[in-house]
Amino acid sequence: MNDEKSYKMRARTRRTWRDIGAQIGISKNMARDGAMRWASRQSLPPPPRVLTLGEMAYEDRAAGATWDEIRYTLRLSNESVARNRAYSHAKSHGLPWPPEGAT
Repeated sequence: MNDEKSYKMRARTRRTWRDIGAQIGISKNMARDGAMRWASRQSLPPPPRVLTLGEMAYEDRAAGATWDEIRYTLRLSNESVARNRAYSHAKSHGLPWPPEGAT
C-alpha cells in the first residue's frame, strides 16, 4: 500500500522522498524503494525526479510568465532571486539565456 502511495504522491507532487516518507509515516529510503518497486511491478516508468526552484523558474519564464509572477508562484523573496535561480539552472544545464519564449 505504501509503495503505491509513495509512487503516486511523487508523480503528482514531485515532493522529496523525505517529505513523502514523513507524510506517510515511513523513512525516505522506504518511500523511494517502495515507489521504485511498485513502478517495476506495474511496468511503469520510474518515479519522476524532483523539480528544483531554478528549473521551475526557468520553465515558467520560457512559458511567458513575468519575473514577478514567478516570484509569487514559487514564494521567493523578490524578482532577482527568481532570475538568479533561473539563470543558474540555465547555465548548469547548457540552456539558452534568456529562456526562449521569454519576453
